[in-house]
Amino acid sequence: AACFEGDGLIAQVKRDGQPVVLSRLPAETRLVKTPVRELSYRSLACLPIVAEGKTLGVFGVLSQQAAGFEPKDMDFQQAVAAELGIAVANASLFATLEQRVKARTAELNARNQQLEADLSMAREVQVALQPLLNSSAVEIARHEGAEPIALTMWNRSSTARTVGGDFFSIMRSAPGTCSVFICDVMGQGARAALLTAIVRTVLDELTEEPRDAQRFMTDLNRRLTNVLKTQSSPIFAT
Repeated sequence: AACFEGDGLIAQVKRDGQPVVLSRLPAETRLVKTPVRELSYRSLACLPIVAEGKTLGVFGVLSQQAAGFEPKDMDFQQAVAAELGIAVANASLFATLEQRVKARTAELNARNQQLEADLSMAREVQVALQPLLNSSAVEIARHEGAEPIALTMWNRSSTARTVGGDFFSIMRSAPGTCSVFICDVMGQGARAALLTAIVRTVLDELTEEPRDAQRFMTDLNRRLTNVLKTQSSPIFAT
């Protein structure tokens, strides 16, 4: 960057965007600071390196010959300067794209981490909605002079993703009875998990006797329809 400051030839070409070709150099001619004649050069050509209409650098050729450069030499130097401009433009574009990709990747990683944290919390909530594992025994029958017949529920739940659309519930509606409710909501992931939570909430509000499965499911379906009737996409659960 220091080469583009001051009143040397490089700074002049950078500032004006025009080539400078000199032969039989005056003694005071300087590229930056040191006079060129002190470096034993007697002619030079400085051409701007242009990319996207801006002069980004200077391509210089120094010669110890006083005769200067022939037209074919200048044509070649002009071609080299043009190729350098294209190379610089491509490198600048690549660096810009690389920075954008890095920034976008960092942004996506942050969003993914937040999403994973949200799903992990949703998973904890969904697990909390499940009945306690290995629930205590429920007496379902007793015969005179014999040990009571008891039912013990053992269960295990494993979702395909962090959260899912399946759940079950154990309902004890009357002495000696135990009803098991198993639900499978259409789809997977967060949407299915949210609908599962709605079904679970409606289920807890039901007062129908679960032993009458027809009335129980009819009431459940009616309540769910009232809650989800504004949905544009179909919702299905078994």
